[in-house]
Amino acid sequence: MYLKEAEAHELDAIYAMGFDTWHDGMFSLKDDCFGLGSVATYQSLRGKGYASHLVNLVKAELFVNHNCKILFLHSDIAHQFYSRLDFVSIEGADCMYISSNSSEFDGSIPTYF
Repeated sequence: MYLKEAEAHELDAIYAMGFDTWHDGMFSLKDDCFGLGSVATYQSLRGKGYASHLVNLVKAELFVNHNCKILFLHSDIAHQFYSRLDFVSIEGADCMYISSNSSEFDGSIPTYF
């Protein structure tokens, strides 16, 4: 599998994918909590493990190197994709989370959800 850092000419398109939702700090994340924004794969490349690999790399980076206690994400696709990556669904919301320690999550979710 090949992952690469985005090139300068690709950044505008990448930022545009989530800017309308993620731009104004409206999430109210607690200290040591992070949010995973949009993960998108071209339809012709889906089912090859690219998104799973990328999400797992991000999880490892945040939990190991950035003292992440809880990682939230908005799942607008079937929750089973993220469940396979150990994210837990929060009943009544499109919010999912994964924590470094199950006792860290107190049930409160960012205001975005």
